[in-house]
Amino acid sequence: MDATEHLRGLAGAIVESARGLVDLRAALLVGSAGRGDADCYSDLDLIVYVDSLPSDRTIALIREAVGGTNPIARGRVEHFCGEEFELDGVRTEVSFGIVSQLERRFEQLV
Repeated sequence: MDATEHLRGLAGAIVESARGLVDLRAALLVGSAGRGDADCYSDLDLIVYVDSLPSDRTIALIREAVGGTNPIARGRVEHFCGEEFELDGVRTEVSFGIVSQLERRFEQLV
């Protein structure tokens, strides 16, 4: 299995774990894993779009369900929160963003 496939598999596991715990609307894998050019030094960056931000406990449950360790909270603002952790030797950052905020931003840009 190449690095891109491995990272995409980890991302899929996170999304499946989140699916049962949050009001998941979409997920976006960004960076090298999303582009398809990951290597053994790549990290995993995943954005999960939701209707409302999950609690810190829910984020911990998602991480624990996939076996993530050594969490670092990435901060919380009105429409965004996230956590960084280690997963199968890969630095992983999972961020949660509110869909309505993204839609408002798109409207501003258009």
